[in-house]
Formats: sequence, structure tokens, C-alpha cells
Amino acid sequence: MTGSVVIDAGSIVSFDPLESATPFVDTDIVYDAAGAPPDREASNWLTVSPSAAARNATLAVMGPQLGYYYPEIVQQIHLSGPGIEAQGAAVPGLSMYILIGRTRDYAWSLTSAGN
Repeated sequence: MTGSVVIDAGSIVSFDPLESATPFVDTDIVYDAAGAPPDREASNWLTVSPSAAARNATLAVMGPQLGYYYPEIVQQIHLSGPGIEAQGAAVPGLSMYILIGRTRDYAWSLTSAGN
């Protein structure tokens, strides 16, 4: 169905080191040693390997969570030339830099980096 995403139970992997701690570890000790976990205000992303995708192709979904105080004025651009074929979004006036985009083999995005 177009526009629908089904995520299988147990298929999401967490990169939080505290979640991978063994059950007998006292999390208070882990927090004291590692410090408080960081705030979770940041960009988000999801990648799907070809073997798990419906069309047998890699899928990248990226969401750069930009703040309300940043003007999100962008333009869609397509760069084509010897050795390059890329498309994506850029800031007007800086069109030589695709900030969020893709090529045939790669995709990239911005991150809020704790804005």
C-alpha cells in the first residue's frame, strides 16, 4: 500500500548503551559512572536494508528537526555533470552545497545537533 510503513516487532535496534546492559547491572551505578543520559531532542532517522524492504532496495528516511527560529527556506536542486549526479535541498545562495540529498548510491541529511 503506497504511503504505509510496516515495522516488524523486534526489528528496531537501540544504540543506547544503557538498554544493552545485562539485567543484573544496577542502572543507578551505570548512570553515576556514565552521567545522565542525554536529552532526546534531536533529529531522527530510519534505515532499512534491501533484504527487509518491499522493493529490495535500501531505504533511508531522515527527519532533521529544525527549530522554530530557523527559517526553513530551501530550494530543490539537481546537480549533473561529469562524475556527479545528485539532487536534494539547498539554501538559496549556497546552491553548491546540497544539505539534504541523495545520489544513486548515498543519501544524507542535516542534524539539529542540539539546536
